[in-house]
Amino acid sequence: MMSDADSAEDAVDRVSKKHAGHRANGRRRTASPRLIVPASDTAQGDFGQNEPATLAAALEENRALEKELAFSREETEAERFRYRELFDLNPDAHLVTDKNGVIFDANLAASTLLGVEAGYLVNKPLAVYVLMEGPFHHA
Repeated sequence: MMSDADSAEDAVDRVSKKHAGHRANGRRRTASPRLIVPASDTAQGDFGQNEPATLAAALEENRALEKELAFSREETEAERFRYRELFDLNPDAHLVTDKNGVIFDANLAASTLLGVEAGYLVNKPLAVYVLMEGPFHHA
Protein backbone atom coordinates (compact mmCIF):
# COMPACT_ATOMS: atom_id res chain seq x y z
CA MET A 1 0.00 0.00 0.00
CA MET A 2 1.28 3.50 -0.84
CA SER A 3 2.09 6.02 1.85
CA ASP A 4 0.43 9.46 1.96
CA ALA A 5 3.64 11.10 0.70
CA ASP A 6 3.85 8.69 -2.24
CA SER A 7 0.28 9.44 -3.37
CA ALA A 8 0.86 13.22 -3.22
CA GLU A 9 4.13 12.88 -5.12
CA ASP A 10 2.47 10.62 -7.69
CA ALA A 11 -0.29 13.19 -8.23
CA VAL A 12 2.26 15.96 -8.79
CA ASP A 13 4.31 13.73 -11.13
CA ARG A 14 1.21 12.87 -13.16
CA VAL A 15 0.32 16.54 -13.57
CA SER A 16 3.90 17.49 -14.41
CA LYS A 17 4.28 14.78 -17.03
CA LYS A 18 0.82 15.23 -18.51
CA HIS A 19 0.98 19.02 -18.71
CA ALA A 20 4.66 19.74 -19.23
CA GLY A 21 4.03 21.98 -22.20
CA HIS A 22 3.85 19.25 -24.83
CA ARG A 23 3.18 20.70 -28.24
CA ALA A 24 1.05 19.13 -30.93
CA ASN A 25 1.07 20.70 -34.38
CA GLY A 26 2.91 23.76 -33.05
CA ARG A 27 0.26 24.47 -30.43
CA ARG A 28 0.46 23.95 -26.72
CA ARG A 29 -1.89 21.30 -25.43
CA THR A 30 -4.19 22.62 -22.77
CA ALA A 31 -6.11 20.84 -20.09
CA SER A 32 -9.79 21.42 -19.77
CA PRO A 33 -10.80 22.59 -16.32
CA ARG A 34 -11.88 19.78 -14.06
CA LEU A 35 -12.28 19.11 -10.39
CA ILE A 36 -10.61 15.99 -9.11
CA VAL A 37 -12.48 14.46 -6.22
CA PRO A 38 -11.09 11.28 -4.72
CA ALA A 39 -13.44 8.38 -4.13
CA SER A 40 -14.03 7.49 -0.51
CA ASP A 41 -13.27 4.05 0.83
CA THR A 42 -16.99 3.15 0.72
CA ALA A 43 -20.07 4.64 -0.80
CA GLN A 44 -21.57 5.12 2.69
CA GLY A 45 -18.97 7.76 3.62
CA ASP A 46 -16.89 5.57 5.94
CA PHE A 47 -13.66 7.44 5.32
CA GLY A 48 -10.38 5.65 5.78
CA GLN A 49 -7.24 6.92 7.45
CA ASN A 50 -5.78 8.05 4.10
CA GLU A 51 -8.67 10.42 3.33
CA PRO A 52 -6.87 13.66 4.43
CA ALA A 53 -3.78 12.74 2.41
CA THR A 54 -5.90 11.82 -0.61
CA LEU A 55 -7.76 15.13 -0.37
CA ALA A 56 -4.46 16.98 -0.01
CA ALA A 57 -3.11 15.27 -3.11
CA ALA A 58 -6.27 16.09 -5.05
CA LEU A 59 -6.10 19.70 -3.90
CA GLU A 60 -2.47 19.93 -4.96
CA GLU A 61 -3.30 18.49 -8.38
CA ASN A 62 -6.21 20.92 -8.78
CA ARG A 63 -3.92 23.83 -7.93
CA ALA A 64 -1.43 22.68 -10.54
CA LEU A 65 -4.22 22.45 -13.12
CA GLU A 66 -5.49 25.93 -12.17
CA LYS A 67 -2.00 27.35 -12.74
CA GLU A 68 -1.79 25.69 -16.14
CA LEU A 69 -5.26 26.92 -17.07
CA ALA A 70 -4.30 30.48 -16.12
CA PHE A 71 -1.12 30.18 -18.20
CA SER A 72 -3.12 28.82 -21.15
CA ARG A 73 -5.57 31.72 -20.92
CA GLU A 74 -2.73 34.25 -20.94
CA GLU A 75 -1.12 32.48 -23.88
CA THR A 76 -4.42 32.45 -25.79
CA GLU A 77 -5.02 36.14 -25.14
CA ALA A 78 -1.52 36.98 -26.39
CA GLU A 79 -2.11 34.95 -29.56
CA ARG A 80 -5.50 36.59 -30.08
CA PHE A 81 -3.97 40.06 -29.68
CA ARG A 82 -1.21 39.21 -32.16
CA TYR A 83 -3.71 37.87 -34.70
CA ARG A 84 -5.91 40.96 -34.33
CA GLU A 85 -2.93 43.25 -34.78
CA LEU A 86 -1.70 41.39 -37.89
CA PHE A 87 -5.21 41.30 -39.34
CA ASP A 88 -6.03 44.96 -38.70
CA LEU A 89 -2.67 46.37 -39.81
CA ASN A 90 -2.37 44.26 -42.96
CA PRO A 91 -2.18 46.66 -45.93
CA ASP A 92 -4.41 44.38 -48.04
CA ALA A 93 -8.17 44.45 -47.60
CA HIS A 94 -9.52 41.31 -45.91
CA LEU A 95 -13.12 40.37 -45.23
CA VAL A 96 -14.13 37.24 -43.35
CA THR A 97 -17.55 35.96 -44.35
CA ASP A 98 -19.72 33.01 -43.54
CA LYS A 99 -20.91 30.56 -46.20
CA ASN A 100 -23.81 32.90 -47.08
CA GLY A 101 -21.54 35.88 -47.73
CA VAL A 102 -22.41 37.72 -44.53
CA ILE A 103 -19.40 39.67 -43.25
CA PHE A 104 -18.10 38.34 -39.96
CA ASP A 105 -14.97 40.49 -39.69
CA ALA A 106 -13.15 43.16 -41.69
CA ASN A 107 -9.73 44.75 -41.37
CA LEU A 108 -8.91 48.45 -41.56
CA ALA A 109 -7.85 48.28 -45.23
CA ALA A 110 -11.22 46.76 -46.19
CA SER A 111 -12.97 49.43 -44.19
CA THR A 112 -11.03 52.14 -46.01
CA LEU A 113 -11.58 50.54 -49.43
CA LEU A 114 -15.33 50.29 -48.91
CA GLY A 115 -15.59 53.66 -47.17
CA VAL A 116 -17.41 52.14 -44.20
CA GLU A 117 -16.20 51.81 -40.61
CA ALA A 118 -15.24 48.17 -39.92
CA GLY A 119 -17.80 47.82 -37.13
CA TYR A 120 -20.62 48.70 -39.54
CA LEU A 121 -19.53 46.04 -42.04
CA VAL A 122 -20.11 43.19 -39.59
CA ASN A 123 -23.35 41.23 -40.10
CA LYS A 124 -23.98 42.85 -43.49
CA PRO A 125 -24.11 40.82 -46.71
CA LEU A 126 -21.01 41.28 -48.85
CA ALA A 127 -23.31 41.63 -51.88
CA VAL A 128 -24.36 45.06 -50.57
CA TYR A 129 -20.83 46.32 -51.29
CA VAL A 130 -20.32 44.61 -54.65
CA LEU A 131 -21.11 46.53 -57.83
CA MET A 132 -23.59 44.51 -59.86
CA GLU A 133 -22.88 46.39 -63.12
CA GLY A 134 -19.87 46.53 -65.37
CA PRO A 135 -17.83 44.31 -67.66
CA PHE A 136 -17.67 41.37 -65.25
CA HIS A 137 -21.36 41.24 -64.38
CA HIS A 138 -23.34 38.49 -66.11
CA ALA A 139 -27.09 38.95 -66.09
